[in-house]
Amino acid sequence: MGKRVIISISSDIGINLANRWIKQGHQVTGTFRTQSPAIKKLSEAGVDLVYADLSNVGNLNTACKTLRQKCLNWECFVMAPGSQDPIGMFADCEFE
Repeated sequence: MGKRVIISISSDIGINLANRWIKQGHQVTGTFRTQSPAIKKLSEAGVDLVYADLSNVGNLNTACKTLRQKCLNWECFVMAPGSQDPIGMFADCEFE
C-alpha cells in the first residue's frame, strides 16, 4: 500500500481519512497543532505525526523539512486546515 500525507490530520476530515486509510493498510503521516484524544488514537494506530503550527512560519518550515524526510514517494497529499473564524458554524450562518 502507499504513503499518504494529511496536513491538519487533527481536523474532522483528516481524522476520518486517516482512519479509513489505516484500515486499508496505507502508511499515513499527518500534521497536528493540538493534542486530543483523536490524535492519541491515531498515534496508537501507527500514524506518523508531525507537530505543525501553520500560523508560525518558523515552526511551519521545521515541519516541512521533517515531512520531506519522512514522506518520500508519497502517493496522496491532502490539505485539510481550516477555521470557522470569523464566520462561525456553517449551520448558524446567515446565507444572505
